[in-house]
Amino acid sequence: MKKIISLLLCAALALSLIPIGMLSASAETYWVTYHYNCKLPGETSDHIERAQTDDDGYVDQYPDNLPDLYEDRLFIWAWYTDQAMTEMFDFSKPTNKSLNLYARWVSLDDCCDFYIYLSAVATEPTSGIDVPYGEVLGEIAEPGREDADFGGWYTDRALTKPYDPTKPITEDTSVFAKWNFYSPQITSIANVYGGVSVNVQKINVAPKYRFFRKEAGTGWRKVADTTSPTLLDRTAVSGTKYWYTVRVLSLDGTSYQSGYDPVGKSITYIAAPVISRFQNINTGTTVTWKASKGAAYYRLFQKNGTSWKALGDTTGTSLTVKNRVGGTKYVYTVRAMNSKKQYISGYNTTGWSYTFIAAPALPTLSNTRNGVRITYTKPAGGVYFRIFRKTGTGKWTKLADTSYTSVVDITAKNGVRYTYTIRCISKDGTKYYSGYNTTGRSIVCKR
Repeated sequence: MKKIISLLLCAALALSLIPIGMLSASAETYWVTYHYNCKLPGETSDHIERAQTDDDGYVDQYPDNLPDLYEDRLFIWAWYTDQAMTEMFDFSKPTNKSLNLYARWVSLDDCCDFYIYLSAVATEPTSGIDVPYGEVLGEIAEPGREDADFGGWYTDRALTKPYDPTKPITEDTSVFAKWNFYSPQITSIANVYGGVSVNVQKINVAPKYRFFRKEAGTGWRKVADTTSPTLLDRTAVSGTKYWYTVRVLSLDGTSYQSGYDPVGKSITYIAAPVISRFQNINTGTTVTWKASKGAAYYRLFQKNGTSWKALGDTTGTSLTVKNRVGGTKYVYTVRAMNSKKQYISGYNTTGWSYTFIAAPALPTLSNTRNGVRITYTKPAGGVYFRIFRKTGTGKWTKLADTSYTSVVDITAKNGVRYTYTIRCISKDGTKYYSGYNTTGRSIVCKR
């Protein structure tokens, strides 16, 4: 045992005497001589500069004293390993030896503009390159993104002409990245006022979206193309169940740039009720709306400031709202509900407005030598009036339309008992704006 321990100690001592540099491979650098092929101020010969590579053998493409001749419209297009400039040096690869590099200067006047766009819809290029006329630019590095696979470079926004890296550049050129987008995901679908709202997770630089819809037992059919990730489907029919899906579309609308969800997202569309009629009666305002197929209940709302207050629920399509104040404009909206009184439709967020005008009070009647004078007070909001007359238990008949508050019934006959009532009307006389006192007030005409 002691012999083994002694051997281990000797080995450890031997290792400790070895120089540290011999235990690891030493990093080697190389010298690079840059031949600029131009003279700097104060120099009588072409400028030469020497520098070392880094520890991994990579050469610096931009030395510290790089001459700047851009004001003379000159720039270094490339570095070559031979004076004849036939072998271009690749700075992306390390060298394993010292070397000479020779600069090739090019005039901007002899170049073509080359612009790189990261999508077909980008308005500004990501980068630009001055390429000498007739030079081959070669491959362009592939960009990357999380929501799409790169589909190549194209020289037109319609993405129909692939970029050829072996073709000499002889004119100003732009290239556009094509993307094969992943299937767009519908993030929300809802019934709103006017149709079905479908929202898709936005894809940056997606040229267009094509929305599809289908019903039970049918295939997918195009609804609309849009540059927005949101669709309002105004063609949906109330009471119908629909499925929706989306694909990314090329800018010119001729090809697809993504797959799609074959299952889609479904919703049964219930149209938001539309108020079709208001009628002021003696006890308040009756609000009437169009039925929405698939609705079991309706809830009527009144706008108070910026919020909506529920006024009542009904299975019908009208509701009378009481306790109205004469001359006051009210704003109403309606929403559909299911049998559990859960909302299943959107609603008009603006609403419909209507002014409540109370029925005019009973008139004051008096006899004059010309007939019966009818005098009344204008209710708040009332401007034009229709005076009605009847005898006995007969029907009300129109006597006159007027904006005055006192008129004389010159057609009244002496000794006959007449009953009068008044109702507010529109200026053209086609609409009633108030209710009326159904009993009226009576007088025997005495001339």
